[in-house]
Amino acid sequence: MAKKKQTIEEKPLRLLTLDTETRGLFGEVFRVGLYDGETYYSGYTFPEIYPIIQDLATRWECHVYVHNLDFDLAKIAKDFITNEMVLDLKKAVAINNQFIVLPSEHMILHDSLRILPMSLERITKSFGLDKEGKIDLSDYLKTTPYAVYKEDGTLDKRKSQGKYFENVDPDEPMLNEYLEMDCRSLHTVLTMIMEIAHMSLEDFVRCPTAASLSMSVYKAQQPDEYEDATSSNYYGATGEMMEEFVRRAYYGGRTEVFTPQLEDGYHYDVNSLYPHVMKENEFPIGYYEHIYDPEKARTNYRFWKKYRKGAGIAEANVTVPDMHIPPLPTRVEHGKLENKLLFPVGSFTGVWTYDELEKAEQLGCTVEVTQTTYWYKTAPVFKEFVGYWEDIKKNAEGAKREFSKLVQNSLYGKFGMRRERETLAPYAMRDELEDKDELFDTFYHTELDMRFLTHITKSKAKYIQPHIAVFVTSKARLLLLDGLLQQEKAGSVSYCDTDSIAGTAVMPDDMVHKDDYGKWKLENTIKQGIFLQPKLYAEIKGDGKTVIKGKGIPGEKLEDITFTNYEEWLHTMGAKKQDSIHLYDGYESRQKFVTLLKANKDFDSKVVLRKTINLLNEQKRVMDYVNNTSRPHNLDTYEEYSPSEVQEILAYTYLDDDVDQLKEFVKEIGYIRIPAQKTSRFRFEYEQMSRSVRSKYFRKEGRLDLDSFADAIGWEVNELVEELRMS
Repeated sequence: MAKKKQTIEEKPLRLLTLDTETRGLFGEVFRVGLYDGETYYSGYTFPEIYPIIQDLATRWECHVYVHNLDFDLAKIAKDFITNEMVLDLKKAVAINNQFIVLPSEHMILHDSLRILPMSLERITKSFGLDKEGKIDLSDYLKTTPYAVYKEDGTLDKRKSQGKYFENVDPDEPMLNEYLEMDCRSLHTVLTMIMEIAHMSLEDFVRCPTAASLSMSVYKAQQPDEYEDATSSNYYGATGEMMEEFVRRAYYGGRTEVFTPQLEDGYHYDVNSLYPHVMKENEFPIGYYEHIYDPEKARTNYRFWKKYRKGAGIAEANVTVPDMHIPPLPTRVEHGKLENKLLFPVGSFTGVWTYDELEKAEQLGCTVEVTQTTYWYKTAPVFKEFVGYWEDIKKNAEGAKREFSKLVQNSLYGKFGMRRERETLAPYAMRDELEDKDELFDTFYHTELDMRFLTHITKSKAKYIQPHIAVFVTSKARLLLLDGLLQQEKAGSVSYCDTDSIAGTAVMPDDMVHKDDYGKWKLENTIKQGIFLQPKLYAEIKGDGKTVIKGKGIPGEKLEDITFTNYEEWLHTMGAKKQDSIHLYDGYESRQKFVTLLKANKDFDSKVVLRKTINLLNEQKRVMDYVNNTSRPHNLDTYEEYSPSEVQEILAYTYLDDDVDQLKEFVKEIGYIRIPAQKTSRFRFEYEQMSRSVRSKYFRKEGRLDLDSFADAIGWEVNELVEELRMS
């Protein structure tokens, strides 16, 4: 009798790590390393390594982890994705046009960067690895002709390493030791994580991200609390409607500039803000009721304020009187401030937790509840979990301490995860999707001879409980608000960002501790600070060192920006004599692998980026850069752009405004592909666009679909669709 063929599911699992060395960001692979936990293998190309993987795959289910898989996959795709190497797109996981799990015939690739979102060098240092850690090439480079020095005589590590990898001999001993240690250290770190989490390899490989890893640890460690936290039912038409209502209260963190300049101040951070909120509070669980009747909803809210039973999320009409630091967040849906998260004054309608509405009333706001979702029970579902890992964080070092931070900070966001996401699928699923009347898009990559589909899948995961994420972020904003009001009471506040404050006042002793969760820690004193926009600021600390922050600015470009640049930009913004501030241009960047796959482009295609601050855009507050102050927007006096303002904005054709950005991106990237007549979910939106917009930005043979085009330019696809529809 013939022996039954062993399937991949029947094989024991094996953890491997792989890394490549390339001639720069866009150059070819010239060294590949592979480590299986016992033996290290190396070659000059991936085809030299692949037979080893094939051999291992006869005995093992090979799970190969790569740190920043998106980069390495682009380099080996031509050798990896062939007719012989069959991809299992049904089981692949792609997030934001990046594969994070990619199963194939002989191995399953994983992106370890999604589990440990930091550089490998930083990981090995924080995990306390010395001999087993990543090699720092700095001292070695100083002895080579590849060393590049800055004006102050110090080594420019980034440029030196760039020159080194572009020119080094593939057989150089240091290079090969460096590559081997990268593979070994990543394997060591992943093994340490499994040991600390008391997790088998079988369970670990089912956790593609830090958030999913945290959820798995939480579920295993606190099964009863997990059952409570995931006990609310959002299924069926009513459940879906309630979920959308609850998500209207999911606002995220507060980031605002109050005064653009600060002298002789203090920068405070909250110790472990989200873990503290999770540990110290009870959260709604189980059955909930939606109350549509306004009077009954208001009665329910009053009941909660008096007896503190249960928890609620309510829609309300609010009036916020004139105050410097308003309490309630809202999103403006149209006009100058469209899609901005504001904390305004005036009258407006929104959805908030009972906690935030009560705080607003305490600060003098009027609240009229119109409908509410109310949970009858609450429970401390995170108290034991956070307490356990808090103790480890405070008393352990190295790997245990780093992992404790990871699981605590990554958990809550998993509860707020969106159910719908784009999924890649094999072309063979086309008939199945058509039979189900599901929308999909078809793609073909010429060089790989690969045809595939994308469609929307909807998760029914039990852990998607958006009200949990709503209450975590709500209570975190309230703690930040208390800090802001304390700064305003004792001095003035210049800036805040989710869990940090820069202001002139020293926090009271009872609010400050260097370690205790929920307390404020003095991060540094500030001799001088300039805060241009949220997440765009510079500080000269008390010790004379400079801190430069710029979200969205690549690290190597940020290195070239000085405090003097911020002073010049502040002067420009105050003078109001020009309409944009140039930050940088000519920066060459890579596009994401799936973006290029869908666009049928070479995987080393370049995108040249530039960044400006468009001064025609409205800020989150009404800024007065000359007098160093600001005030919140008043939604009672808020108006959309007048026709003359619209014409004025459109007249600045040289500016980096949205419309001109799109023109430039079309020149650089190519036209957007017209959505298919029957299958694309964007066909209806396309048909609502003007003829002018269609002719400017769309072609039947366009290189990118709307999703991929949005990803390539760093926009949300819904923002892109709305911009095109309104243009």
